[in-house]
Amino acid sequence: AGEGAWDWQAQLRWSAGDVYWQPLFVKGEDQSLALRGHYDSEAVRVDSGHAMLGGLGQIDFSLLWSLASNSLQSATVAATQIDLARAGPTLLHPFLEQAGLPKPELSGVVGGAIEYGGGLIQRLDLDLADVSILVRNAQGDSRMAVNGIRAYIPWRRDAATVAEISAEGGSYGRLQLGPVRLPLRIDRK
Repeated sequence: AGEGAWDWQAQLRWSAGDVYWQPLFVKGEDQSLALRGHYDSEAVRVDSGHAMLGGLGQIDFSLLWSLASNSLQSATVAATQIDLARAGPTLLHPFLEQAGLPKPELSGVVGGAIEYGGGLIQRLDLDLADVSILVRNAQGDSRMAVNGIRAYIPWRRDAATVAEISAEGGSYGRLQLGPVRLPLRIDRK
């Protein structure tokens, strides 16, 4: 590190207590954040960031913030093992409730990654593993269901990609839906 520059690290743990931040209510259950980076007169850099979200999953990230332009220069974020059965009620349902929309019952695991640089998103990946969605009507009966969703959806700014999306089946009211497989070519044009 040069003069006035320093390498730094920080660690936070949240093991108890609750936070209400309209409309979210989050319980403290061993969430943690670990950061390691570098600071100098030109930039703040997070070389390694790791957030454990209790039972929700984990997020790894890095970023470069320019102090001269007061702007984000680059970032990568990867979320893994996000448990939809827990994340849905905690992170999604409060917003749906405010909008007067139904709150689906969710299960399965989601992951994803995003890369930002040059003022634009450069890469985006979404992974779904055994995801199921159930929406009930006012009487509690199934209004719509999709089961066994598996997907890998990659997007690249500079290249075409192929996504693979499938579902074991589902229903719309009393109408039963069979298995679906959807290969999808994604082109940036």
